[in-house]
Amino acid sequence: MKKLMLVSVCLFSLSACVQSPYQSGVWQDIQKSAVNVHKNEFGNDFDESLVKKIVKGKTTESQLVSMFGEPNFKMVINEKDTKWQYSHNVISVESPAYITGSIQDYQNSIKQNSTSKTLDILVRNGKVLNFALQKSDPSIKTKVESKIDIEKLQK
Repeated sequence: MKKLMLVSVCLFSLSACVQSPYQSGVWQDIQKSAVNVHKNEFGNDFDESLVKKIVKGKTTESQLVSMFGEPNFKMVINEKDTKWQYSHNVISVESPAYITGSIQDYQNSIKQNSTSKTLDILVRNGKVLNFALQKSDPSIKTKVESKIDIEKLQK
């Protein structure tokens, strides 16, 4: 009986020396490396450094096409004026590949980044009248708010 008690105490004591992968940081490393990334791009990317080469009253439609390609959007305003628009948007979402811990932890770990740039050009009689480049700030991070149906996850 004493031997059984002694063996039990020794085994119990030694079991405290074993470290779980959840506590050791191994699982956190696995989580960091197991990330799903979804990326969507809309529009055609254009070289924004070429915007500096646009000269109001001088740059022609054919020069615009050679610099940026065909616009994503053209709208005739009147018989003299046409609005050209080049735009490019990228949305990427990162989410963990594994759900560990609470649903709240999973929701907090979803990250969304988006960048966009738009070049609006007003063309009058075949030459650039005015233009504007607008860009989003890529340093702004968006937290995705999502509702997860816990009952569906438990099935």
